[in-house]
Amino acid sequence: MVLAVGLCSFSAAQEATDSPAAASVAEEKQEFRLPFFFGKLGVPDGQRDTLIGIHQSYEEKLELLREQMKTLLKERDAAMEASLTEGQKLRLRELRAEAKAKESKAKQSEAQAPE
Repeated sequence: MVLAVGLCSFSAAQEATDSPAAASVAEEKQEFRLPFFFGKLGVPDGQRDTLIGIHQSYEEKLELLREQMKTLLKERDAAMEASLTEGQKLRLRELRAEAKAKESKAKQSEAQAPE
C-alpha cells in the first residue's frame, strides 16, 4: 500500500512536469481541501476531481456575489451617511479614525510580541 501511494505521488509529480496545464491541475489538487467530513469518506481521486470541479464552478458564482455585496454595502453606507447631520458625520469620522488607530496599535503589538 505504501509503495502504491508513493508511485501515485511520483506519477502526479511527473505529470505536473510534463505540461503547464497538468502542473496547474496538480497544484490545484494539492491546494484544494475538501469540506468538513468529506475527507473522512475515503473519496477516490476521480470523485475528488469531480468535487473540485463543483467547488470551482460555485466559487466563481460566489466571487461575483461577494463583489455585488461589497458594492451594495458601500451604496448603503453612503446613503445612510447622506442622511446624517454635519455634526454626526464629523463624529462618525472620529469614531472610524479611533477604531483604525486601535486596530493599527493592536497589529503593532502583535508583531512585536515574543513568541
